[in-house]
Amino acid sequence: MRIFSNLTLLVICVVLGASGAWFYQHYTANDNAKFYPSVAQVKTISQLASLRLELSQIEQFEDKGWFVDTKASYYIYASVLLGADLDQLQINIDKTRKILTIKLPLPTVLSIEINHQHSHLITKQDYTFGVIPRLGVINTDPKDQVPDKAYLLAQQSMRQLASSTQYITQAQAQIAQILKDMYQPFNWRVDITWCRGNIC
Repeated sequence: MRIFSNLTLLVICVVLGASGAWFYQHYTANDNAKFYPSVAQVKTISQLASLRLELSQIEQFEDKGWFVDTKASYYIYASVLLGADLDQLQINIDKTRKILTIKLPLPTVLSIEINHQHSHLITKQDYTFGVIPRLGVINTDPKDQVPDKAYLLAQQSMRQLASSTQYITQAQAQIAQILKDMYQPFNWRVDITWCRGNIC
């Protein structure tokens, strides 16, 4: 059961803003200089224009043994990075009309990092033969460590959560806006098409 999810944008605006200002000053200092986008530039900007999510969720975990089963609940905190697969990047540069056309795959989960420091046990109960509470004691010690099996399940759950339409749409909007903002000072128009598989 999900408790809450807190969305935070990856702090890149300052870096990209500084880069854009440098490009603008560099290429406008000389009237004869001309600025044209390149594949390398688009890849670099797209790579920076990622979306970082700070997610928190309650995970239910069950570990079955021969005689004793364990059922537990954990708070799991994770940082998830969403971005586009740049290996599938396609661009078309129209120097005459100053239009940059970019085809990108839909953003996907690039990485998941479980925050071990903040993730912790809520409750844990052992059962003999899966039905008899062991000694009738419920363990609520928050210092108990989350087992590796629970972390693996949590990663899968966080990947599924971060892949929801809500966050994919947020990542699309951020990547598109940053690309457009970077080339706007040079009077270049940026058109972005999002591809799902081979369908664009």
